[in-house]
Amino acid sequence: MTTLTAPVATAPRRPALDRATAMRLAATEYARVTDALRELDPHEWTLSTCNTGWDVRAMAGHTLGMAHMSASLLEQARQMREARRRGGLFIDALTAVQVERNASASSSELVSQFARVGPKAVRGRRRMPGLM
Repeated sequence: MTTLTAPVATAPRRPALDRATAMRLAATEYARVTDALRELDPHEWTLSTCNTGWDVRAMAGHTLGMAHMSASLLEQARQMREARRRGGLFIDALTAVQVERNASASSSELVSQFARVGPKAVRGRRRMPGLM
């Protein structure tokens, strides 16, 4: 029989980076992901990742979905509502929503959407209160 214990309350974790640095790095990383996706040849989109059952295309769909969540509070609410409706482990439901929403997009559409939404995701992250 497993016994569960209540978590011990601790002080809020301090960020390793100051906010300005984190925002600059977020912009850089969104651009790097876009560049990496642009460089993929058709075969590479179908390669497996270290995540069991996920290929590069599914990972790109999930990452694009997360960028959309960061870019828009309305989109964040939509995805979270849909994931909750599915039930089960929330993060699994959320990633499934993101992958499925982007499954019909071509590789070039995924790249162009990521290039478009990346800067919006950075702006969305900047709008989020530092406490979050």
